[in-house]
Amino acid sequence: MSEDVLTYSVLSGSALGDAEWDDVSELFSSSYGFYSQQDPSGRAGRRIRLSPNYYRRAYATDDYQVAFCSDKDVLVAEAVFRVCNTSRGRAAFVVQLVVDEQYRRRGIASTLLHAIWGFSDFCCWGIVTSNAFTVESLEGATFRRVCPLSMKNNEEFVRAEILSGIGFLASAKWTVSAAESVIDSGFYTDRSSPSEATMTLSARLGVLPEGAEWLAIVFREQPLDDFKAYRSLILSSARFVTEAYARMPQREQGWAAKTESEVSAILGWLPELPRTARIADFGAGSGRHVEALRAAGFTDLTAIDFASCAPGVLKEDVRSWRSPEPYDLILCLYDVIGSFPDDADNKAVLASVAANLRPGGYAVLSVSNYGYVAGKGAQKVDLDDPVEATRRIFALPPSRSMETTGEFFNPNYILLDDKHHIACRKEQFSSGTGLPGEYLLCDRRFTSDEIRSWAESCGLAVTESRFVRAGFDAEFDVATGKEILLITKKR
Repeated sequence: MSEDVLTYSVLSGSALGDAEWDDVSELFSSSYGFYSQQDPSGRAGRRIRLSPNYYRRAYATDDYQVAFCSDKDVLVAEAVFRVCNTSRGRAAFVVQLVVDEQYRRRGIASTLLHAIWGFSDFCCWGIVTSNAFTVESLEGATFRRVCPLSMKNNEEFVRAEILSGIGFLASAKWTVSAAESVIDSGFYTDRSSPSEATMTLSARLGVLPEGAEWLAIVFREQPLDDFKAYRSLILSSARFVTEAYARMPQREQGWAAKTESEVSAILGWLPELPRTARIADFGAGSGRHVEALRAAGFTDLTAIDFASCAPGVLKEDVRSWRSPEPYDLILCLYDVIGSFPDDADNKAVLASVAANLRPGGYAVLSVSNYGYVAGKGAQKVDLDDPVEATRRIFALPPSRSMETTGEFFNPNYILLDDKHHIACRKEQFSSGTGLPGEYLLCDRRFTSDEIRSWAESCGLAVTESRFVRAGFDAEFDVATGKEILLITKKR
C-alpha cells in the first residue's frame, strides 16, 4: 500500500467497459457496509451489494462520471458523480463514494471529493450520504456549512434541476426544513454504533431514520464561513504547484516553439562556453532547453524538475538538490524562482543554483516581472486581511491558461498583493483521464532591483539584466517585458 503506486483517473460512465463496472461493483459490495437489523427484505447483517448490471443501467451514460483511485491495477476507491448544467450554472453532485476498508484514513476520499467539488465557479455542490466525515469534506472543499434552511429555500430548484436527473433520488421522499435535510434513499445501512461526528451532525441535519441518508448541498450564494481555513489554503498554495505544473502540456503551447531562439540567445551571451561544459537546467519542465543544447553539440547535460515525468528529466526538488560535481552553467528559467508564495522557498532555489555552480560558473535566470502585471490593471488584494482576501480570491474567475496557452499574465484572472508582490490565480484542468481540478496558485513576481539583490546575496554577480518575453530575441521595458532575465557569474 505504498503512496507511490496510487493513481487517480476519471472517465465518463459511457466510456466504462464491463470489466470496469465489474470492479466498481466488487469494490462497493465488499466495502460499503452491512444491512441494518430493520432491513425490510430480511438481509440484516449481510453486506450491501450492487450488481454490475445495476451500475450499467444507472450510470453508464454521459450524464455520469466515475473518479477512480487504484493501487497498481487494483481499484481501491471510486466516486460516482454528475456535473450538470442548470439555470444557475454548473452543479456537482456525488451519488456514491466508496473506499476499500484497508485504504481508509489516507486522504483518498478527500482527494476524490475535492477534485469533484473544488471548482469555484459551480453554483452548488452536494452529496447524499450517511457518513458525517463526507459532509465535513464537502464543507471543507467549499468553505461553506451545510445549512438546512438554505436547502429549504432552494427546494424547488434542487428537486427540478438536481434530483430529477438522479434515478434513485428523483422520486424519493425528502424531508427538508430549517432543522433537517433527510432523504429516503432506500439504503438500510447498519448504523448501530454511531460516531461522535455522526451524533454532532445529527443535531444539525436531523437524526437519520432507517433507510435514509442526509442530503447535503451548499450553494454559491451562501457566505463563506471559515476565513482561517481559506487563508491557510492561500498561504499553503505551494502544495498545488507540483500537480498543476505536471498537468501542464508544455510542449503543446506556443511559447515552447521558441526554445531554439532562447538557447541561441543564451549561447550568444556566453560565446566562450565550450561544448564540454557541464550544464544543468533547474526546473526543466519537459527538458526542451536541454534537448536544444544537445542539438547544439553539448553533451554533459542534466535536466531537473520536481513536477516532471518527462523522459530524461530527474524528478528532484531543486530547492535542496546537490550535484556531486559543480556545473559550469545552470539555467533556471520561467518562474522557477517565484513559483512559491513564501520567499524562503524561492530563495532556496536561488541558493541551490549558486551552491551547484563552480566559482566563475554562470547562471542564467528569469523571473516574472512584477511591473508588467501591476501596469495591466490587475485587481489588488491584501493577503494580510484574511476576511477580505478570502472573499476576493473565492470570487476571482478561474482560468484555464495552464491547460491551454500557458499565458499567466492576463490581469482578469489575477489578484495582486502590492505589499508582498504575490499574484494569486486559480487554474482549472479538465482534459484527459486525470482527475478534474482547480488549483489556487500564489506566485512571486519581482522588480529588477529585487531579483538583482537576491542574486548578489547568493554570491552571483549580475553581468547583464534585461526585460524579455519568450524567445529572448528582443528587449522590452519594465511595462512591456513579461520576464526579467539575468546573466550572472559566481564569484
